[in-house]
Amino acid sequence: MSRINLRGVNDVLTVVVAIMCLYVLILPFWPLVQFRFKDKSVPFQITSQATNKAAAEPRPTDNRLLIPKLGMSEQIHLGGAESLSKGVWLRPNGSVPSSDSNTVVVGHRFTYSISEAVFYHLDKVAVNDLIALYWNNQEFNYKVREVKVVPATAIEIEEPTVEPILTLYTCTPIWSAKDRLVVVADLIYKETL
Repeated sequence: MSRINLRGVNDVLTVVVAIMCLYVLILPFWPLVQFRFKDKSVPFQITSQATNKAAAEPRPTDNRLLIPKLGMSEQIHLGGAESLSKGVWLRPNGSVPSSDSNTVVVGHRFTYSISEAVFYHLDKVAVNDLIALYWNNQEFNYKVREVKVVPATAIEIEEPTVEPILTLYTCTPIWSAKDRLVVVADLIYKETL
């Protein structure tokens, strides 16, 4: 190859490496930028906060988790651990909302694929915030009781309870799987069919 062709290849490779470095450096902070400029309204309203039942329409037709403070409306996936890569996942060790025990929903806090990092902003949820869960066309509303960090080995957060609660958790600190950020919420409204 001639010296000019090698210089051109070198220039192209330099640009490719520079773009990859920018991707690796910027992507972890991209959700912060998105959140700052995101419209935080969710397409559904929590029924217990609506003035009447008609004001709460429209409603989701699938199993869905709503966190209005974060502008989050995510479909709940079932199945094995591979479901976690699709978004929020209902842990099989927990219960379903209609069984009045501990419903456990988990999600990634950070991945290099933005669509999978559904709980990136879970740390912004605070005590007394409202969360809605739609399950089999029935609405369940929860009020956050506790936000805490526990070791990754704290499996007791998934244990059954005698009262109906919702437990959300994800890895923390944000780029590590060292601990778990846990949000525990009490059931305040259960739609009767």
